[in-house]
Amino acid sequence: MKIKTILFIIVQTFFFTALSAQTTQEQADKIVLERMSSETQSYTVYAKEDVQKEMIITSAAGEMLELDYSCWIYYIRYGANQGRYLIVNKSNGNLLEVDAKSGAEPEDLAKWKEIEQKYFACGVKDPLQNIEWLREFCESLNEIPLVVRAKIDLYKVIDSDEHFFKIGIYYRPPYSYGVDWKNCTGELIIHLYSGVPPSPELEERYNEFLKNKEYVAELFNYVMPVCGVSNPLQNIKWLKEYCESLKERQDISSARIALYESKDGYVFQIWEYFPYEYASNKWVSSVWKNCAGDTIFPMFFGWSPPLELCEEYTEFLKDKVSMTDIFEFVKQ
Repeated sequence: MKIKTILFIIVQTFFFTALSAQTTQEQADKIVLERMSSETQSYTVYAKEDVQKEMIITSAAGEMLELDYSCWIYYIRYGANQGRYLIVNKSNGNLLEVDAKSGAEPEDLAKWKEIEQKYFACGVKDPLQNIEWLREFCESLNEIPLVVRAKIDLYKVIDSDEHFFKIGIYYRPPYSYGVDWKNCTGELIIHLYSGVPPSPELEERYNEFLKNKEYVAELFNYVMPVCGVSNPLQNIKWLKEYCESLKERQDISSARIALYESKDGYVFQIWEYFPYEYASNKWVSSVWKNCAGDTIFPMFFGWSPPLELCEEYTEFLKDKVSMTDIFEFVKQ
């Protein structure tokens, strides 16, 4: 599809006609985010940073968006197979909206910068802040020492605005974890507990419940205070930067980070999984790091270290107590 053939919307209130200089990316970001502030459905905004005067953007479905003037380009992901482009003219700040016919996202979206993510559920914007029982639950976790991690995922009924929350709570060993499914009012719909197989009746009810539900997003990922910080995924610099870098890695298909407790404090085991074309005989790697990000056991490929390191690894593991996985990444 070419830009000339698309019906576009120019939003009058977003013009920068009084500007004598070109619209900067910071100004373009503000134009786009102001436009998105009127949305009533969940979305993620991505900005293309390597813009050129003339560009062709190809989607994963093979659609092409051709641009022959200087502009800032954004992709809005609303959900599976639903998205659009917002294009800000550099010379005057005019905003164009272009619907992606198939909803397919740009094929190189992993290289675009995520600048905003908003979720709507149960009739409110930002449910973690605006649903009282959900906010109180999140705020209470620091007061429960047995909780290692809590994770909240948002689901919705297919072709409906009805939402549900999947709340997973992971406890210190030797305790396990439980999963609660709740509706917008906080009513418990289904409870599952690890280590206790569900009864045939519960399993049947759970499978029936899942039939018309679709995953929307992860809303919340709490990890207990470790390494002297309240949220290690956000407040340990090297850990945050590592997690953020995964989106841009082409040589990786997924990753996870496990938290362990030892006599010397908390440590992290990082697993990386590689697509076959990058690592046909080395498809998984493991490395251990301490709170400072120092490697405390060298990286090895495969599930076990090479023979010359096995004895050393066995000794290394003696004082390590597995707490839980604290982060998972899967390339979309």
